[in-house]
Amino acid sequence: MSLCSIRAAWMLTALLAANVSVSAAELQAVTVAQPERGTVIVTVRSPDEAPPASAFNLNLQSGGIDMHVPASAVTPASNPGADLATTVIICIDRSGSMQGAVREIRNALRDVLATPRPDLRIGIMAFGSTITPLSPFTSDANASMRVIDGIQGEVGHDGQTKLFDAIASAGARLANDPARGPKRLIVISDGKDEGSRMPRETLVDIAHQRQAPLDTIAFGPLAPRWSGSLASLSSATGGKFVLVESGPKLADAIRNELGTTQASAYDVRFGYRSEAGTATASTAALAYAPPGRPVALIPINVAIAAPATNEPAPVPPPDPEPEPKPPVVTPPQSHSWLDMKFTFLSLTIDTKGLFAGLLALIAGSLAMFFALRRKRAPEPERETQAPAQNRVRAETVREHQGTRVGAVFGLPAPGRPAAILVNTSQRHPGKPYPIEKTAVRIGADDDNDLVVPDDGYVSRRHAAIRFDGGTLYLTDLNSSNGTWRNDVRLGNAPVSLAPGDVLRFARTTYEVRGVERQAPYDEAGRRENRYERRVP
Repeated sequence: MSLCSIRAAWMLTALLAANVSVSAAELQAVTVAQPERGTVIVTVRSPDEAPPASAFNLNLQSGGIDMHVPASAVTPASNPGADLATTVIICIDRSGSMQGAVREIRNALRDVLATPRPDLRIGIMAFGSTITPLSPFTSDANASMRVIDGIQGEVGHDGQTKLFDAIASAGARLANDPARGPKRLIVISDGKDEGSRMPRETLVDIAHQRQAPLDTIAFGPLAPRWSGSLASLSSATGGKFVLVESGPKLADAIRNELGTTQASAYDVRFGYRSEAGTATASTAALAYAPPGRPVALIPINVAIAAPATNEPAPVPPPDPEPEPKPPVVTPPQSHSWLDMKFTFLSLTIDTKGLFAGLLALIAGSLAMFFALRRKRAPEPERETQAPAQNRVRAETVREHQGTRVGAVFGLPAPGRPAAILVNTSQRHPGKPYPIEKTAVRIGADDDNDLVVPDDGYVSRRHAAIRFDGGTLYLTDLNSSNGTWRNDVRLGNAPVSLAPGDVLRFARTTYEVRGVERQAPYDEAGRRENRYERRVP
């Protein structure tokens, strides 16, 4: 296979809007490529000078082992193409309360876009009582200004401001855009929302699921009064918020959000020994720690070759030179009969060795005699059954020393669960789910038996639990973010369950409990929604 085909096979998709704030500047990880197994190149953008290689590490986890690979070099990006462009949607409030401020917004954007920015793909969306369609993304400042000049303040409408609906629409368009570079959403409004169907809490949950921060600029006559909603949205999603009071300050705020200059791109190169074949690391992240700053982690959501787990055998040092032997000193002759030697049938026999051998033979014979005599003596009658405490201890030792065997569960049936899954996550702590079927499907879709709520990382068909011969088996259904038992990610094969096991589906955790550990329940308890979802 040629190097070109290897590079084509291992060119990976971009990191999904991975931004790391560092002081006043912002480092952005844009794309990641793997020209061959064991070589990873992450392209980053920084408005400052080239970051040092010592500030980067590639954190890989494979087979339960963590590996931190230091960067070998940081060089200017070898292919600074369109993939490095940042896709930006600017949402402009044109409602009746912003009528006097729309002209100042147009002037501020004209001032900002006067400097060509080929590193930006900008789309414009305006909203009030209605939401205008998003303009096509473009790096042409003149095309963007033609759209901006057409925005006028609303007059004579119903007075509604669909702020939350506009943010939801812009966020969806940004998430579905095929561009591989970073993505930004900037909202310019006084913060007043009237008539939106999208609740604020749902808007925040969606932003968390997409890992998409929301940047807001509060501007307009009513901004000091209503900007609290914008500030809370930015804070809840990890974005930036600023309140400005004049047109010149608005231009500065927009310029700061977009970056004053085109950020330089750099290739950060990593190299390590990788496993043969197609094995990939279970998790990967880019760690960035500039001097004097805490470590910031950027998750890499693409396949990276798994590192080799076995280090090469160390080469033994060469044998030292033999030291010169001391001269042999002949001991003085002894006249004891034990030191005498004689020759018999051409064999030289040492008298001292012969005497020691005879003594050892006599001692061994005596020991064997007494051992056989004790064996024939009648033994006292032993207990036919060990105490319960000793049995429990022995069973515990066998359990730790032997192979794991699934606990024996009763046959599940409606009203007689084999076991109970208790939610231990922060959103629904203590909420139980009884396993009353021999096959339980788990996932985000409503047609699953156990619907995992409020976790955007759970797949539609995530996992399944099957009862067979007194054992519960857990199987991962090729989920995107994995199924875990006791912090160990499942492979393709099912694993057995036992009471006390901690199961994790993406970010939601459950504990397996035997029926005896759960408080009694009845039909009335089910009507009170004590479980996740009634299994038909």
